[in-house]
Amino acid sequence: MGFPPFERMAVKLTLEEASMAWVKREYRLYLPTWLPIGYNLTAIYGTKHDGEIGLFMMVTYSDDGDDSTPSAELSIEISPAPWI
Repeated sequence: MGFPPFERMAVKLTLEEASMAWVKREYRLYLPTWLPIGYNLTAIYGTKHDGEIGLFMMVTYSDDGDDSTPSAELSIEISPAPWI
């Protein structure tokens, strides 16, 4: 059966909401600037606990507007790396 898609446990965020959640904790959110032709950012999903946005997020890119993490052409998991 497997795990449910991440977006079932998370909420869709704007780029600003996601970025501010990281800045608030003194991290920087880096996303790819070069993508294959036609790919665009379609969604950012993050968890919320007691109204607070968590730092574990999934970002999807697609050339046809698909924002589902299992089926978008490119899904990237992001989380803080304090050792960098």
